[in-house]
Amino acid sequence: MSAEDATGAALRFRPVPHDAPAAQYDKILSVATLPSVSLSILPTGVRPSAVHAHPFVIHTLPDGSQLTTIETYTRELTLTDPEEIRIYSQVYDSLLADSATGKQARQLLETMRAEALDSAESQAR
Repeated sequence: MSAEDATGAALRFRPVPHDAPAAQYDKILSVATLPSVSLSILPTGVRPSAVHAHPFVIHTLPDGSQLTTIETYTRELTLTDPEEIRIYSQVYDSLLADSATGKQARQLLETMRAEALDSAESQAR
């Protein structure tokens, strides 16, 4: 489980040349076809039911135990307390419920790709 699910705002942020996002979207769409990958996007304009304050990943270990890693500006934190992990699981589940998934997520990303190509064409003129 990962809160690395993309937000629409993050996918639309373009600090790179105008033609680069389309290639990035192609890569995401390609990786999303792998059986171990699921794509979910929190669309721009959707009011999330939980605050996604920082990136985190919930890991399930081979013995069934879990830990959560959190990325901060200065280091990565590792949580092992079951109650803390439960809270992060709830945040993840809330954000996932608010997100476009599966075919809907692919369509949203394909729309963003088309917009990026249109923007690149406009800049080239």
